[in-house]
Amino acid sequence: MLFVRSYTDVTRAIIDTSEIVFIDTEILDSPISRSIVLAIKDNYKKFIFVHSSLYGREHLLFYVKDALRYIIPFPSSVEQASLIYNKALKDNDQFDLLTAFDDYDIDAEETLLATTFIGNSMAMKKLRGEIIKAAKNDMPVLLLGETGVGKTSAAKLIHQFSSRRENNFITKAASEFHDGLIDSVLFGTNEGAYTDAKTRTGILKSSDGGTFFLDEIGLASIELQNKLLLVVESGSFYSMGSDVKIHSDVRLIFATNEDLKNKISSGAFKKDFYFRMAHNIIKFPSLRDCREDIYLIAESICSKYDKVLSSDAIRKIETYDWPGNMRQLITCMNTACKRKNGIEITAQDIMLEF
Repeated sequence: MLFVRSYTDVTRAIIDTSEIVFIDTEILDSPISRSIVLAIKDNYKKFIFVHSSLYGREHLLFYVKDALRYIIPFPSSVEQASLIYNKALKDNDQFDLLTAFDDYDIDAEETLLATTFIGNSMAMKKLRGEIIKAAKNDMPVLLLGETGVGKTSAAKLIHQFSSRRENNFITKAASEFHDGLIDSVLFGTNEGAYTDAKTRTGILKSSDGGTFFLDEIGLASIELQNKLLLVVESGSFYSMGSDVKIHSDVRLIFATNEDLKNKISSGAFKKDFYFRMAHNIIKFPSLRDCREDIYLIAESICSKYDKVLSSDAIRKIETYDWPGNMRQLITCMNTACKRKNGIEITAQDIMLEF
């Protein structure tokens, strides 16, 4: 492991055999250092930048951004980046780069993720890891799973954990788009585009620099799929009534509880659009597939009300199939806790509708 903080360190890095190189971006103020850094960037399994000034950060983005695939925000210092690398990323070849942002708290990220997707099952641990991986690259994400498994919550976390977190997170359901109005809603409208047309900013322009989360993508019409495919492929579009091409830097996240492969077979979903959107596929487990997490989720809700679960209540929730998954369990436990006057939640307090 090599720490590069000066021109001398850079020259040493040329012949050093370290697998990991941490580079303080302060040194990028030197043209010689920049050229050497760019020359050696492909020689290491992990090439990690840590910025200690805004100047260094700007030069990092300008000079080496073409070499980056994953940008992972961390606190600013090479020592801290090294600590986090050893703690969380050492055995994960998905991550090529760490970029430190002064205002980022990795511990807060882990806490939020663990309290949103509670559980110790292998399925839940895998899910949390996939959410982090998706947040640290900029390709489209496809969230697959039954209703109530937390796809919307995951989309929000992916945005919050990404370098786009300071910009807009816009969400809409595909079923809300009506043929004939798709261009106006997605791309915007210029005054005079048609009779009584007024200037309207489309979703893609409003999402510029941020994230657009489109739920229920399995219900999207072929027209909507074609429009979105064009944006995914080119990153540009025209607003209605304008011949000026607009480039929009938008992270796209899609979600569905539909079987997209069956819809492709039936002709209801475009295969080329599926492959364009499926760079980061996250499959959410149903609650019945990770039953060992049910008690932990229920217990965390009860603790907010200073309640405890009786043994018969635990048996009841752990043997039930929860067709509405986590959303149903959370609603059910919140209701039981609010209705109960005593401390202990019993099986009779837990009302199951199905």
